[in-house]
Amino acid sequence: MENDGTLNLLLIHDNVEEANRLVSLMRNASYKVDPQHVAKPDDLAKKIQERNWDIAFIQFHSEAIPVKSVFHQIRRLNKDIPVVLISMDYDTAQLVEGLRMGASDVVPMDQDQHLLQVVSRTLYNLEQRRRLRYWKRRYTEAEERCEHLLKNSRDGIAIVQDGTYVNVNESYANHFGYLEADGMLMLPVIDTIEPGFRQEFLKYLKPLDSDQAWETETLTIKGLKPESSAFEISTEISQIEYQGEPALQFLIDNRYLLGAEGDGRLERPLEAESRGLATIRLQSMLEQITAAIRKAAHTEEDALLFYILIDKYQEIQDDLGLRNTENLIVELARFIDYRTELPHHLGRIKEDAFVMLMENIDVDSAVDFAEILASEIANHMVEQGDRTCQATVSIGISVVSEAAATAEGCIERCMKAITSLREESGQFHYGNGARLYEAVFEPAAPNIADEDIMRFGAKLLERHMLDIAFQPIVPLHGKPSELYEVLMRPVVESMPKNMPDDFIAKVFKTDVGKDIDRWVILESIKTLAQKQKTHPETRMLINISAATICDDQFIPWLKVALKATGIGPQSLIFQFREIDVSRHLNRAISMTQSLHKFHSKTALTHFGLSINPLQVFDKLKFDFVKLDMLVVEKARKDDEGMETMLNLIKNLETEDQCVVVPFIENAAMIPGLWQAGVQYIQGHYIQAPVAEMNYEFSEEA
Repeated sequence: MENDGTLNLLLIHDNVEEANRLVSLMRNASYKVDPQHVAKPDDLAKKIQERNWDIAFIQFHSEAIPVKSVFHQIRRLNKDIPVVLISMDYDTAQLVEGLRMGASDVVPMDQDQHLLQVVSRTLYNLEQRRRLRYWKRRYTEAEERCEHLLKNSRDGIAIVQDGTYVNVNESYANHFGYLEADGMLMLPVIDTIEPGFRQEFLKYLKPLDSDQAWETETLTIKGLKPESSAFEISTEISQIEYQGEPALQFLIDNRYLLGAEGDGRLERPLEAESRGLATIRLQSMLEQITAAIRKAAHTEEDALLFYILIDKYQEIQDDLGLRNTENLIVELARFIDYRTELPHHLGRIKEDAFVMLMENIDVDSAVDFAEILASEIANHMVEQGDRTCQATVSIGISVVSEAAATAEGCIERCMKAITSLREESGQFHYGNGARLYEAVFEPAAPNIADEDIMRFGAKLLERHMLDIAFQPIVPLHGKPSELYEVLMRPVVESMPKNMPDDFIAKVFKTDVGKDIDRWVILESIKTLAQKQKTHPETRMLINISAATICDDQFIPWLKVALKATGIGPQSLIFQFREIDVSRHLNRAISMTQSLHKFHSKTALTHFGLSINPLQVFDKLKFDFVKLDMLVVEKARKDDEGMETMLNLIKNLETEDQCVVVPFIENAAMIPGLWQAGVQYIQGHYIQAPVAEMNYEFSEEA
């Protein structure tokens, strides 16, 4: 509702008298109603965009405007409009059909008290969704302000979790002799403390408990710079919450800095001015999108976001070279800016992508404009030295409305539109066109059990109720090589009664899965660092979830984590599930390419269950492929299953894939696998998962 309590009511009904009766019913029930009636299909999209509607009453079988077209327009315009369908009489089939389409409820005509109860419940749910989006925006803004204040504070500030620096501002890093704050990320705190003060400092590095927070204390110690010179410093230590987990904040107040000259900051030149439209400025564009979301929430004026992704960027760069490719990008930026006559914000956010924000344009016009722009770019010739070049783009479009919570969410919807466009073209790096994102209705909203799962998963991580185990993967051919798979398991006496059997699988479908992945990786590489002191060739196979596959920040985070522990990326093999790859194909392609560039290897697990499992290798390259348990179990049961598995292994060999057969429970299958050329086996017959990497690989399986 509006601030004055006015209820924006959208009506679609063939009988105007019945529509007026519904308005009177609402007013008699003390609702202050501002109704709008839609009579023609041509007016539908315009009316839906007109304002943030609080509720819509729609005749189930309207002859003028089909009800399905209403839901279609609501989703394509990214609007949160609760719909109550009015049916001629009570019909369970119509009720189910209406709920499947996305209606809040289906109410028979003349059942006025029923309708008023539905309205009350529907408006309450709408208000809760709006409050949630509002506080998400406020939370995001608060986080951005805190990050900005931390980075620009003259006082030295560091955030510490698990005994390592996870966020450090420049001032703090300068005190410890680092020119850049990144140099201290993931560095153990104890390594920056002079040995004589470490024992006193250890009590602050114990596991933190949100329920028993540290009292703020001031400690005077001696810090240690990279060249091993010590200096006296006073730091205020307090417990805070950082990214949902307890952490310590170290504050060095420059006014009371001991033994320092001036304020201890190293002077740095000011950042250069923006180099134009082709300069990557992600943060600036995210702020523009966030501002558009706030405006849509306050003024009901929506904006359109265009994500312009250059097709086959890597091929262009390989062909033209880095300098000429950048020149091409600059020319494309100028061309897009020149061809866009309406007021707009255009910015480059990645090497191969621009985003453009436009207001005062309707959705259909925006789609037409984007399609024309894509066509003009494809026909635009650019001179590069003695060569004539051209490029094509894929443009994803999303409506920036009150229903959007974050700028990242708007970009994600654009990317989904591009994925759909490229999949239709049959080429996963080529679209040469434009597409509007249209949400797919999912009738089953997250229930209480799903929320409990996410909350309990976060609790496991926060309370350190997770553990890792290691299971050896043994070579059948060639010299012994030390390879272990890392397995995560909860350490709890008993699960809550409402937890489902597939609790772990469900956790990894939420954002908590990303956090658990990072915890597992950190714990694993810490253990690997110790193991490699005596067995330097040891490698690890680590599972990552769909949440991590879709996480753009994972690779930068991984680089910092490996740098802090001294582990080489070639020691790690990251394992993807087959189902996650199929659901997030473009993301998986990008992630595997990034990992290979980083010199890590990749593996595909739970392989062999899809209709055409080998098709994935047309688009993706893995270093290892592990068969699914069901494939191995069928092979164990009968000859037909064994023949199916051996044929699958043979086909994998033609794809130059290194095959791992897991779930080996006895010696019976091993001779056949050896003859089939299987490179690795794994299972309880070799060794069950254990807490230490202690398998003797010199022994034969």
